[in-house]
Amino acid sequence: MSTDNKQSTTDIGRQHPIKITYLVDFFRTVHAGTEKQLGHLLTQLPGLGFEVQLISLQDSPFIKSEVRYTFPNVSIMSLGAESDISRSLRIIPKLFRELRASTPDIVHTFFPTSNSLGAILARAAGVKTVITSRRDMGFNLTWRDVAALRFANFFVACIVANCEAVCQKTIILEHVPAQKVCVIYNGINLNGSYKGRSATGKKSPVVGIVANLNRPVKRVDLFIKAAAKIHRRFPDVAFWILGDGELREELEKEATDLGLKSSIVFWGRQTDVRSYISQMDIGVICSDSEGFSNAIMEYMEVGLPVIATSSGGNPELVRDGENGLLVPPDSEASLSKAMLALLLDPTLAREMGIVSRKTIESGFSVAGMVEKTRGLYARYSEPHKKSLPNRI
Repeated sequence: MSTDNKQSTTDIGRQHPIKITYLVDFFRTVHAGTEKQLGHLLTQLPGLGFEVQLISLQDSPFIKSEVRYTFPNVSIMSLGAESDISRSLRIIPKLFRELRASTPDIVHTFFPTSNSLGAILARAAGVKTVITSRRDMGFNLTWRDVAALRFANFFVACIVANCEAVCQKTIILEHVPAQKVCVIYNGINLNGSYKGRSATGKKSPVVGIVANLNRPVKRVDLFIKAAAKIHRRFPDVAFWILGDGELREELEKEATDLGLKSSIVFWGRQTDVRSYISQMDIGVICSDSEGFSNAIMEYMEVGLPVIATSSGGNPELVRDGENGLLVPPDSEASLSKAMLALLLDPTLAREMGIVSRKTIESGFSVAGMVEKTRGLYARYSEPHKKSLPNRI
């Protein structure tokens, strides 16, 4: 074949959009951590020349009524599985047939079942490139989950981790070669130019936390205990909790029992989280285990100093003493001490907030995350794939 013909063949191949199928266990809201990042890809990739499909193993009110309006340029399919996949084995042939018929160039999976069973089915259906995701430190994985992931990894081209800590945990836990795992950090939309935080007109400082109240690992109970310590010394400080879940009633009772009823507000789940965070003075994350926290990025985007546990990817965002304070997990005393330090030195808190915003601007935008993901897909779709570095 002549050089001209080779060039022509390559050009023809590039004229066709890359077909991406995202396979997830569930999609319940665009405000949760993983779904928020996937939502950025579902929103932007169709405009970048990709043909995008979303398949959810489980149904949800969001999938049934909102997802098509939220992502109008994405083909949507739900298989109606139960949360226990062993009770929904009927979906296996259905998923196989769909992947066989739709012939995606790449299947990219999220959550444990899709990362294991979904990845294997995709390869069995003839999909040439399967990419899976790891977005936390595997705190909720059973030994069966880990065994399934280890087996599925034989059929996977690349595993995308959302931070270095998750990358290293995946390599160790799943016995996967380091070159098979790449890191693409989460991104956040930067809302205009940043001119620093101005006075909000509040009489009392606000210390807040954004967290899922379904997971004990988020340790909102620790936040409440530390808040009670601060309250005894500074009763005018307000404490805000943004998020909802089945633990809320228990946490509200704990706050009341500790004498915080008049100083703590449970705002529940909010669609415009930024408007609340903008009124806070300190943002807290006190999880026992964390991947790469969207909440920390949200704090930093509005210029808040951050107090975070030194778990998972938190130290990759929070530089102790520069843009916030790191504390050990499960330490009420350390958490309350860090709160006190920033409350007693508002000048230091403001300076840390300025560095926080600069941290986000330096490399954690949605545009950057999408571009790195697009580049990963494009390289795996080239006729002659080159081995990829594990840092994108």
